[in-house]
Amino acid sequence: MFISRHSFLHSLTYLQLLGLARLSIVFLLFFALQTIASAADWRTKLHQYQVDQATKATRLATKQTAAIAKKQAEYYKLIEFASQMTDKRSLQYITNFNLETYANRHLWQQWQKVYAKSYPLIKYIPYPSDAAERSGASPIRIIAEMRVTDNYTNLDKELSYFRANGYNTILATWQGKTPYKLYSQIQHVKAQGWNVWLAYSGPEKLESPVLINTTTYAQALKLLASTCSGFITGWRRTSLHLWHEQSKWLDFTLNQVRQGNPNIYIFGEIYYGYDGRDDNHHKFSYNIPTNASGAIVVNLGNANHNQESIFKTLANPKTQRSDSGASLPLFSLVVGEHPYYLSRNRNLKTKEQNRSICHQVEQRITRAGFAGSITLAGDGSDGNYQPQITDDVSQSDWHVTTKNKGK
Repeated sequence: MFISRHSFLHSLTYLQLLGLARLSIVFLLFFALQTIASAADWRTKLHQYQVDQATKATRLATKQTAAIAKKQAEYYKLIEFASQMTDKRSLQYITNFNLETYANRHLWQQWQKVYAKSYPLIKYIPYPSDAAERSGASPIRIIAEMRVTDNYTNLDKELSYFRANGYNTILATWQGKTPYKLYSQIQHVKAQGWNVWLAYSGPEKLESPVLINTTTYAQALKLLASTCSGFITGWRRTSLHLWHEQSKWLDFTLNQVRQGNPNIYIFGEIYYGYDGRDDNHHKFSYNIPTNASGAIVVNLGNANHNQESIFKTLANPKTQRSDSGASLPLFSLVVGEHPYYLSRNRNLKTKEQNRSICHQVEQRITRAGFAGSITLAGDGSDGNYQPQITDDVSQSDWHVTTKNKGK
């Protein structure tokens, strides 16, 4: 049976109503307390969240500040390292010295570690200085230079041409890229009976980097040296007129070369002319490592130079072994009649005439007492003047040209 609310309330006694009221008040108080407690808990959690966020922000700021400080410290260390390098001119030109980029900072940190170490002196490997000591062999006649190429057809034709002209050795130059193609190329020419020497080089420009990834550098030198007979310390970009020799760089370089081939000859460099250190254009600069097997002479292999007089001038303590006083064997770099004889200073002579001039200079060099010669495949301009003449035997075309290359 349905009972209305009005009837229900009228049916309750006074005490029963009072009990319901009290129960309602208790319920309301309980609910209010729960609400207050929840609000207080929320405020506590909010405060803790704010504290946590502030702590995280502080830690992040501290970490970022430490990272910035560390980066600044590394930067200043690199600046200090650079200030200790003697070749300030290269630092002004080379493209990978911008320390704002991570890659460059990482590269220079690698070399900073290299320069911080000490390296043992290389072992002295004597180079036979005359034909008798070489068991009757002819003086070494090096044709320079061979760079990486995919055109083996042209390379083989050029090598046949120079072989017919009496050359017996090739100077292979590595320019800092992946070494495996050059290694295969060296193996290719060695299979034809050529002797191969090696140099680390690059385009003859101050902008060209010398310091590259140290792991790549070390591995490449070991690999290439393992299949070569000799190593020249300075060539084009690493020659004395462009790269003011760093002793630590040289020590590191030679140790990698000798790890690749313990018996490889090491030849230093003697450079005649302006080298960027002062205004003197008529002086000799020397970079002959301790225990070097010999040295090459640069800029005095032209037709108008008196080779006997040059050889006598170079007979000084700088070209002698400190322990015995014995003179080191010297190779002279041959350009031809004069520098750039096929391009900027064209002499208008035929191919046969120019090759004959080079051969005459080579003969005068060996008669004067030099142990060998290094003759450029071009005129020394290497494409810098018109017409563009390459010094790369992989790309030259002596075997097809019948007149002066300037035509």
